Amino acid sequence: MRLHRRTWRIGLAIGGTAIVTACASSPAAVGSGNSGNAGDSGAPGKMTSVSFTLNYLPGGAQAGFMYGKSLGIFSKAGINLTIIPGSGSLTTAELVANGKADLAYVDAPTAFSVAARGGAITVVAPILQVNGFAIIALKDSGITSIKDLAGKRLGVIPGLAPTVLLPAVLSANGVPMSSVHQVNMQSSSQLGALLQHRVDAIVAAGDVQGPQLLERGSQITQFFYYANGVPTVGESIVANTDFLKTHGALVKAFVKASLESWVQTRANPSAAAAAVAQQFPEEGTASQELDQIKVDLKLLCAAPGATHMAQVPGDVWSRNQSLLIKYDNLPASTKVTDDVATGYLPSSLPAC
Repeated sequence: MRLHRRTWRIGLAIGGTAIVTACASSPAAVGSGNSGNAGDSGAPGKMTSVSFTLNYLPGGAQAGFMYGKSLGIFSKAGINLTIIPGSGSLTTAELVANGKADLAYVDAPTAFSVAARGGAITVVAPILQVNGFAIIALKDSGITSIKDLAGKRLGVIPGLAPTVLLPAVLSANGVPMSSVHQVNMQSSSQLGALLQHRVDAIVAAGDVQGPQLLERGSQITQFFYYANGVPTVGESIVANTDFLKTHGALVKAFVKASLESWVQTRANPSAAAAAVAQQFPEEGTASQELDQIKVDLKLLCAAPGATHMAQVPGDVWSRNQSLLIKYDNLPASTKVTDDVATGYLPSSLPAC
């Protein structure tokens, strides 16, 4: 069995950079979501080189971009795309905010946290409408609901977003935080601790650790945060705020091509998995990538009340704002929609 290199997708060390060259630019207004006079595509007949930094190592949550590249969708939009693996949403978001990356893919709450500290970063397209954060238990643990975690040992990785939001999901399900025994551990020891029954459950990524456990033949129960009262917005296309003002047409073309790529991924997940494995063979086999993609495709339209891809209902943004202020120490004055610009989405969005 081939082992994955990836364990966690967020909050880790150092990511790559994103640089755009040979671009035809046009002005764009940010904050109001108005993209000014930027059209739905870049300059006709002109190829623009774009390096796109991921939040983490390529896998299911990023598969649409690799598949779209293999299908020539980005090329048809005039984009010569290079995909750069990242080392965590926080690192990638900070690169964007500091002007060292122009376009990237990060967890939306991380982008809001960086923006709240004055970072020049804007969410332009929430691809995964919710995060894949989950509490995972083995079937033989007897844990059938989040309420059953009372009195149990829960393996957590300090500082990561799912751990930060753990009090929120416990509170939403009537479980006192004091009733759960948290066991701090490193990501590399989580699966072993669960399989060896040193903990009763783990806080993990349902699209990463979940498939890894299933691949090992384990029977598991997963409690996704979004289905249990904590629907934080997931991986999103983000841009440097200043870059948006001068490259609106390019951003719109990139977002449109990305959504088309994810539509194709939804229709052909096996082919998408093969594209990931072909472009980044060191990250896993096509079979392993497919297991992740199957989970991530469910996150494309999982925001409560969503009817179209990349369109998060207003009350979900409001819920995110409340959660981040309460549990992630964002300033009380934070308004997350100030850092979202919907004007870069195509006028017609794919239906859920």
